[in-house]
Amino acid sequence: MVFKIKNTNMDPHRLSQRMAGFYGITSDKYKELGWDHVKCAQTLLESGVRTVQLLFNDFPEYGRALEDARRIRKLCDAHDALFLITVYHKPLKALALVKDSDADGMHYHMVSASLGLPLEEGRRQLKGKVMGITVRNGAEAKVAEAAGADYVGSDPVFPSLRHRPGNAPIGLEGLKGIVDAVSVPTIAVGGIMPRHLQEIKRIGAIGFVTMSPVYKPEQGKTPESVVAEYMKAWNES
Repeated sequence: MVFKIKNTNMDPHRLSQRMAGFYGITSDKYKELGWDHVKCAQTLLESGVRTVQLLFNDFPEYGRALEDARRIRKLCDAHDALFLITVYHKPLKALALVKDSDADGMHYHMVSASLGLPLEEGRRQLKGKVMGITVRNGAEAKVAEAAGADYVGSDPVFPSLRHRPGNAPIGLEGLKGIVDAVSVPTIAVGGIMPRHLQEIKRIGAIGFVTMSPVYKPEQGKTPESVVAEYMKAWNES
């Protein structure tokens, strides 16, 4: 299936193929377990993931962030994968990193749009690159699409360890409301388990995000086996 991805210079068929299924995100929240951004990306890519978002919740010194971004850019090139960047509540930092590392695009959180980089200006600055936006309902999804988003992320669908207090889950009905509101692809995010994937796919989301099960796997599992479990469940759903 080719999805309606209209603002990037990238081939829509190739782009939709990369984004479909497991959408990988790196994390700086599991340092005590030995994870850093580059290790996260390498594990995801070697497990078959073909979209990687470098996510900074806690932004380090810019030079260090750029070093991580450039290393992940090379890893994504080696695996023919899509490379996106987001910096929570600091969209101008993310934009600078995208340009300096030649990332494929940037991901916004809707709440960050008022922090120095309105969505329309972000679209202009990103030119032919990919722009994704996290939304919580159909109304926000429509705003994102009108501003030039190539895809939206619905967050969180289910309760999740990594989401901030007060960010209540939207549930499958909320996810459906987002999917139905826009013509651009939707990625489902938040608390997603393999048992949810059949319904998420049926609703019309093209892919999903999971983090804690990968970076903090249950006893007897490895990060690689968790990714494989999710991919199998998605492909069979």
